[in-house]
Amino acid sequence: MKDLYDIGGVPVLMKALLDGGYLHGDCITVTGKTIAENLENTVFPERQSVIRPTSNPFSPTGGVVVLRGNLAPQGAIVKVAGMQRLQFTGPRALLRLRRGGVRRGTEARLRDRRRNHHPL
Repeated sequence: MKDLYDIGGVPVLMKALLDGGYLHGDCITVTGKTIAENLENTVFPERQSVIRPTSNPFSPTGGVVVLRGNLAPQGAIVKVAGMQRLQFTGPRALLRLRRGGVRRGTEARLRDRRRNHHPL
């Protein structure tokens, strides 16, 4: 956060997002002005390594992805930053509990599914 503060703080980040088309500049703020009006005098510093312009990101995707479908019927967010492989192919184990739920000492049966492919 100190590095962000040193280069101009949140307004610089907002300026980069606005210039990249990720903020609606016509939204009114508590100042009575639009976001674009509030940021019109904000200068994006060129010689810094904290914030990159949206035209030159660190990676083509962000650090998290949203999963949907049969693996995450209600949706899920997975952190993928730093992952080398974004696909998993191999066995999975499903846990089936006996009636009554989980209790100390309760045995669980595992059912193994072979060669299931789960892209993230």
